[in-house]
Amino acid sequence: MDVVSRPEVGQEGSATPALHQELVERVARSVPENGTAEPLEGLVLRRATAPTEVGHGLAHPSFCVIAQGSKEVRLGDRRYRYDPAHYLIATTAVPVASRITEASPERPYLGIVLRLDPALVASVMVEAGRPAPRGQSEMAIDVSPLDAGL
Repeated sequence: MDVVSRPEVGQEGSATPALHQELVERVARSVPENGTAEPLEGLVLRRATAPTEVGHGLAHPSFCVIAQGSKEVRLGDRRYRYDPAHYLIATTAVPVASRITEASPERPYLGIVLRLDPALVASVMVEAGRPAPRGQSEMAIDVSPLDAGL
């Protein structure tokens, strides 16, 4: 199984520690117990106090950030790992297996998913000069370093 890895960035990415801590606190306040919350349509927040077993589902076009903890997503033979220093982007709906790999009661997993409009994703890919993916997993999911600006 291929593990997709990107250049190393500090645990909190290149965001300042104060910005990172503010993100952790805001997500923790919004989801005070294990589970999910959707404070705005298309914005999903999740909290978990323990690693999870592998679950199967459908990844929709989305931008995913982890404020605390870590997660892995499997698509075919590839495994994508991300954490507070990296974000995951999904550009199309694909079946995946995923699990939270780092979480505890003291430092719960705190994740953010912003669902993306598929028409907008397609438009951006065309404007960026990206060809349409040939295979289901090609360009469907990627992990990149997260910086303070993003």
